[in-house]
Amino acid sequence: MVKTKILIVDDDFSIHDLIRALLKGNDCGFEQALNTQDALQKFAEYQPDLVFLDINMPGANGFVALRRLRALAQDHNRNCKIVMLTGNKTREDVSTALAYGADDFLAKPINKQTLHQKMMRHFPGIALV
Repeated sequence: MVKTKILIVDDDFSIHDLIRALLKGNDCGFEQALNTQDALQKFAEYQPDLVFLDINMPGANGFVALRRLRALAQDHNRNCKIVMLTGNKTREDVSTALAYGADDFLAKPINKQTLHQKMMRHFPGIALV
């Protein structure tokens, strides 16, 4: 049985693969989306516990997706954690993400130890391989 459902929203498949690899063996289920429109549809269908959301995507960016995902979560009374992903490590990105309702922020390239710290903060039962 899947304990934690994770939606990975990024237009880079290597990010999907990396997160899956780092979290394997934790009874996590995964769905993936490549853009905001796909993310909204998958979010409604899959009802994840955690979303990794890239800021820089084609079409509507991750900040637009974040606001829409937060609205969907509220409409469906879902307590979902959203961790923003980006290669831009600016204070502006961090403050905007948090202001729009992100629970956390993870810079690319993804560091295994940093991902572990983020996961332990939000999902203490999950360990990385």
